[in-house]
Amino acid sequence: MIVVRVHTSGKYGTLDVAVKTLRPGTISTAQFIEGAKIMHQLRHRRVLMLLGVCTRDEPVYVITELMSNGDLLSYLHEDMGRSVKLPTLIDIAAQVSSITVGRGM
Repeated sequence: MIVVRVHTSGKYGTLDVAVKTLRPGTISTAQFIEGAKIMHQLRHRRVLMLLGVCTRDEPVYVITELMSNGDLLSYLHEDMGRSVKLPTLIDIAAQVSSITVGRGM
């Protein structure tokens, strides 16, 4: 999912959440809704939980669990990747592959 930025964060019950916007023009609303339906059903301890979306008007708003330490892409780009050691990268790759293989993606 391509987002512009986290607009705000807050609470949904006891869960910390983030409100994000989908970058206009990256995907049609219909395509996004189809993907969001799948993501909403996906539950894995290593996958960010999609809690809801608002597609009434542009921009499309996305409500997810809050990633307190930031997103994976930013983590990997931190210090141009110098602080991320090979064992950590292998662990991340293994976690991602176990999720996608397990879901048949």
